[in-house]
Amino acid sequence: METTLLDHLHNCLEQKPCPSPAPIGQAAVLMAITDEMEPELILIRRTLQLPTHPGEIALPGGKVEKGDIDLRATALREAWEEIGLPGEVFRYAGHLPSRFSANGLVVSAIVGVVPAQLTLRAQISEVDEILAVPLHFFAEPENLRGDRLIHNNVEHVAARFQYRHHTIWGMTAGFIVELVNRFYRIELRAAARSPRILAGVDK
Repeated sequence: METTLLDHLHNCLEQKPCPSPAPIGQAAVLMAITDEMEPELILIRRTLQLPTHPGEIALPGGKVEKGDIDLRATALREAWEEIGLPGEVFRYAGHLPSRFSANGLVVSAIVGVVPAQLTLRAQISEVDEILAVPLHFFAEPENLRGDRLIHNNVEHVAARFQYRHHTIWGMTAGFIVELVNRFYRIELRAAARSPRILAGVDK
């Protein structure tokens, strides 16, 4: 029997119960992958008017709000608000280990499949552009860079991709590296692709 995209994702992702939201300090992003021969990952470019990370490439998502029954609900609510992605077309496959943002949030990545050629619309107050990037682009080692950053006298490496004129980095790139490593069963490491040291912080 042919393995579907959803089956393959299900087999390579975390399958523990989707985390329940805490009152404060939690957020969730949606990694929506198109169901086609060459799957694409849906990303957004945040508007320049936003107070945090203006103009950056990100995954749809945001902080937990009252009424979210779990972090999947948080990610789907935010994706509906930001890009008009209907929750009923999203087929949940699993999630990735949480990451800590620089401002102290615990961020979960909810992964699943959406129909190809899905019509989306950007919420102009939050999103300047919707991108669909071929998943295999992120699996090519030459497309990954690692920026060595020093923050509070501690050195760490931030993954970075350059897709056309878009820079994808920080937590978003970190989640993507984790996803493609699991999906393609490879071992991309940003630290192995880090030619220089920069002063600054990641997202």
